[in-house]
Parts: sequence; C-alpha cells; structure tokens
Amino acid sequence: MPKRMFYVIPILLSTILVIGCTSEVSYEQLSYHDNAVIYLSPVTQEQAQKVVDLYVKNNYFTDESKVTIQLRQESGAYEIRAGAKINTSDEQADFTFRSFDDQRFMELACFQNKYALPNKNLTYVITEDNNFDKVLQRYASPCNSNSIGKNIVFGNNHFFHLTPVDQEEALKIMNYLIGIELITANTNFESQIIYGPDRLELRFPSQDGLALEGFAQTFKSISCGLGSAVENTVDIILVDYVGSLEAGEKEIARYACEA
Repeated sequence: MPKRMFYVIPILLSTILVIGCTSEVSYEQLSYHDNAVIYLSPVTQEQAQKVVDLYVKNNYFTDESKVTIQLRQESGAYEIRAGAKINTSDEQADFTFRSFDDQRFMELACFQNKYALPNKNLTYVITEDNNFDKVLQRYASPCNSNSIGKNIVFGNNHFFHLTPVDQEEALKIMNYLIGIELITANTNFESQIIYGPDRLELRFPSQDGLALEGFAQTFKSISCGLGSAVENTVDIILVDYVGSLEAGEKEIARYACEA
C-alpha cells in the first residue's frame, strides 16, 4: 500500500485550494480574477467582501493565483476553510500535514480574525482536498489570548512578529533600528511587527500613554527608513503603555513615511 502523506497548500504561497459543495447547500460566491470566497448563509456578503479585500491587499489573491476558500458559520462561530491534498505516492511533498508548524496556522487565523472579522470567534479549518465538509484540522484564533507572536531577542529588547510577517522581515526591522542606534543591547524595547490591512506595522508601547509630541517628524523619518530596509510600507504605531500589544485597541498615534 502506498504511503499516505498529508500536505498543506498554504494560502501564503498562493497555490491552488479547491472546494466541493453539495447541491443541497445554498451558497454564494465573490470572485477576484480566478480566486473566490464561497460563503454560506447566514454569512453576509459584506463579511465575505472583507475577507476578499484582506486577501487582495496582502497578495493572497492575485491576478495569477487560483485560490478558493469557504466562509461559513458553525454553532455561531465563523470558520474560514481551505483545502489540503493527500499525496498517496512515495513522492516527497513540500509540506507534510503532520509536521507542519501548528503555531503558524494559529497566527494566520489570528491575522484574519483581526482584519477581516474583528470581534468574532474565528477558526481556520484545513479540509481534505476538494471536500470542505471533511475536516482534517482546526486552528482557533488565539487573538483573545496573550500570544503576540514569535519573539526575536536582542539584549533586553523583544521583537514579536505574527504571520504573515516572517523572521527575515523582523530581523531587517530590528537591524535597522540597531543601525540608527535607536536601540542597544541595554535598552528595553518591546515591539510587535504585524501586517495591517495593506502594510506592515511596527507597534510599540508609549510610556504613560503619551503620543510623544514633538517626535512626529522623527518617527515619520524612521518609517521611511524601515520601508527602504524591508522594501515595503511600514507605519509606526504607538499603543497605550497599559494595554497589551496583542489587543491592538489602544492605538494612540500613527506615523507614516511622507517621502
């Protein structure tokens, strides 16, 4: 008997995800080129459009990709379902389902939860091949927990980053800040690097919740430098010192490059 291997087709790699729906299920669809979000009642078109917009802004949906996902509700909770294929040969798969980093999927669930369906309970669901009703694994969004991402440590400084931000991007941001001597091994700088709806965000607490008036031009200049370092737009966000980075609801100031 050939060895059965599960391998996931990650949305972040923009490979093909397929879907099957039975004729008894009532569903509607929103498309972007060859990509689609299929949504089942009681999910609304407005909610499905937010998912489409998030995927387009972050290049999960492009004019070359062919990605199909399903948005539905189960027992009042929202689910984004994406397919995985089963490799029944001995051919080596790029990603094996049993060994894939579960934390990555949980962070992806959190990302979609934050920016497509805020204030909703969301689970990211991996299904078998073209059958969206055959669940392989569930990843509940950790957005309501204390998890704020993977951590890169430099001296007393902490750089947390959430999927789809990768370690290379986080390191480029950290190294830029070290290079301009904004941080050293002895400073105590805690930040979170995430993708907002359409750009990178460097979030860090401002002591006593102050917006650090008088430093606006400095932050805007740093935003420009960070953008050059990672070849992407990077906004600098100050959050309330008493709030958590993960919550993201304590934003008190935002600085964007004006170059």
